[in-house]
Amino acid sequence: MVIPIKTRCILVIDDQPEILNYIELNLLKEGFEILKAETGEKGVDLAVNNQGNLVLTDLRLPDLDGVEVMRQIHTHIPQLPTIIMSVDRMQDLSSIEHFLNSSE
Repeated sequence: MVIPIKTRCILVIDDQPEILNYIELNLLKEGFEILKAETGEKGVDLAVNNQGNLVLTDLRLPDLDGVEVMRQIHTHIPQLPTIIMSVDRMQDLSSIEHFLNSSE
């Protein structure tokens, strides 16, 4: 089954509703369609079943971290661009570096 790609659709994954809503409001103003998820598992499911143009995910989620979300999404849709957001820069950089080194 082929799932049609939605034009200008961004999936935003964050467990903090205020951040999710802030990002949604700003992207809606720019004309994007938004899909939202508050967990990594729901985000992976939305990405795989509602293929959009971009995934914007928090690194720290209650169930899966952003790197694992990206890994699972890219298993199904390897070309889907993914941006990982983080607040705790130093600790989170080591998680991302580990992912980048393991995929070489």
